[in-house]
Amino acid sequence: MTKIRVISRKTAAVNSSQPGNRTAATNGNQFNVYDYLPLMKNFNGNPDDYIDSQFQKPPVNIPKRSIALAIFLCCTGTLLIGLGLLYLTGYLSERFADRVWPMMIMGCLLFTPGFYHVRIAYYAYKGVPGYSFEDIPEFE
Repeated sequence: MTKIRVISRKTAAVNSSQPGNRTAATNGNQFNVYDYLPLMKNFNGNPDDYIDSQFQKPPVNIPKRSIALAIFLCCTGTLLIGLGLLYLTGYLSERFADRVWPMMIMGCLLFTPGFYHVRIAYYAYKGVPGYSFEDIPEFE
């Protein structure tokens, strides 16, 4: 059984009905002593040893729906920006000239987060240090 000492500034009454909560005085300082059990014992039976599995990173799930949404946003934003530029330069009919700026703004608003998350997914797939699939939000 391992003990933890917690420094307490206020004096607490000793409750004898709770064996885990005892009060000990050392050199005029007040300490609360709590008994605890480790969560798991390893195969050697020593509770103070570390377990290899607690240092292993769990496998990362690839957020496929989030990546699909990011690709959709990136492609739709690119399409809207491209159409807006074609209307702006006059290659397409000029009767839709009043829709150019809203189309360009919507294209920028869709392209920016889409490209950002597609870039993170690409770099995580390639294994670039500092990028992980954990950086992409997951939709359930």
